[in-house]
Amino acid sequence: MESDRLLSLALKDARSAYGSLERPDFAFVTRAYQRQPYGLLMEAISGFAAVKDDTHLDDDVCFHYKISTKLGSWRLLLSMVGPYAMLFRAPKAHRWTSRVILEPIVDGFSEEERLIFGLADKWGFNLLSGEQSKISVEFESWPGGPMETGPLYRILFSDVFDLAW
Repeated sequence: MESDRLLSLALKDARSAYGSLERPDFAFVTRAYQRQPYGLLMEAISGFAAVKDDTHLDDDVCFHYKISTKLGSWRLLLSMVGPYAMLFRAPKAHRWTSRVILEPIVDGFSEEERLIFGLADKWGFNLLSGEQSKISVEFESWPGGPMETGPLYRILFSDVFDLAW
């Protein structure tokens, strides 16, 4: 998806979810988590991989899943703000240590990655690249906090993930 169009759609969805980017209301996160709108998608993925919910409601504005098979491990982020997703590959040597640096997947897809992308696409998600997630936006990062410029990732997914890519 073209970056300008992506940014325009993401900001529209963010304003709808948060109510405002200047004074965001994060109540939508709890409501989305209670609804579990992607349960059927995760059931489909669990047909070929182990899936563990790793969502942190204090920091995430996405559903955060650890996915693993004998051949690899991934993190799938499904935004609660709108139809945005990111898939990260975990280095095999580290599996799930606390400080694994993950890379957004851009090429050389495995069979599992093709399946995950296919299912996310079928569900209507826009899969963001690392570069798209770094698009700069202005946003109040916590209630009552100052307006800050940061990556689109913070509005769509989480405030705590280190953008190592």
